[in-house]
Amino acid sequence: MKFIVVSYLKDSDRPDRETDVSEVGVEALADLLGIPADSLVDVYPLGEGPLAALQRVTGLSFDLSSHEYFLESQAFGGEDAQQSLGWPTGAMAAGTRVTVIRDSSWDGPWQAAFQGTIDDLYAPGPVRHSMAREGELAYWVVFDEPQYDSSGDGPFRGAQIWDRYLKRAPEA
Repeated sequence: MKFIVVSYLKDSDRPDRETDVSEVGVEALADLLGIPADSLVDVYPLGEGPLAALQRVTGLSFDLSSHEYFLESQAFGGEDAQQSLGWPTGAMAAGTRVTVIRDSSWDGPWQAAFQGTIDDLYAPGPVRHSMAREGELAYWVVFDEPQYDSSGDGPFRGAQIWDRYLKRAPEA
């Protein structure tokens, strides 16, 4: 796993800096947050105490008066890592650029079509829903811009998206 600290200017939805802190180690980072190391698989807000500890260990500086900080865990990319994470054979690879589309038969699941990237946070998994198509997968997609769903909830920076709502984005 790779661990990064992501900083956001207060009242901003866009990160302004990412810093790899993997060298600190999963055990130390888990202790810093007060969670078991095998549970360190998500995004965690970092407050004054954890940031002070990170500063002592890494020499990084943090400014809580102007920024908010989050620790994010990321699985290593690449085909070998994807296979070890149970990445389904034939599934779109992590890093694939996609367009998330709206369904032509109803007003959703998102307010508009938009761009994103298949992420390796979780391997694609089968959609377990009565409306799912045979063999349909759900992918974790990170959005280029925060988005609102068709109910007006959000903004979301990423979500699990059924593959019927994903189209490979044209290559630049």
